[in-house]
Amino acid sequence: MFLGLDIGTTATKAILVDEDQRLLASATHAYPVSSPQPGHAEQHPDIWFDAVTKALAKLRQDAPKAFAAASHIGFSGQMHSLVALDQNLAPLRPAMLWNDTRSAGSAEDLTAEVGAEDFARRTGARFRQGHLSGG
Repeated sequence: MFLGLDIGTTATKAILVDEDQRLLASATHAYPVSSPQPGHAEQHPDIWFDAVTKALAKLRQDAPKAFAAASHIGFSGQMHSLVALDQNLAPLRPAMLWNDTRSAGSAEDLTAEVGAEDFARRTGARFRQGHLSGG
C-alpha cells in the first residue's frame, strides 16, 4: 500500500493506492490563503498540520486495513514558502507563501544588479519575487 500526501497552497490532499495503482481512498482538507494587505499571501503553518491530521484520519476511517498496511509514503508540498521559527521550532508568524508579491521591488532591483541570465546560470533557476522573504 502507498500513501500520498500533498500539502498545497489551498488544500492538503491524501490518497491510498494499492500495488496495482488502484485508488482505495482519498481525502481533501481545504484552507484559505490570507491576504492581510495587497500582494500578501500567508498561512499559519498550524493549519497545514491540522489538515494533514484530518486527511489521514479520513483515510484511516474509509480504508482502515489499507491504511494500516501502508508501507510507502510519497510527499509533496508548496514551494518556496518562508516559515520563520523560534528556538523551539514554533512558527513566529504566518508563513509567507510562494505567491506573495510584496518583494516585487526587491526582486526587480536584484535582477537588475545581478542580471537575470547570470542569476539563472549560477543557481539553475529564474529569480522570482516569492524567493525573497520581504520587501
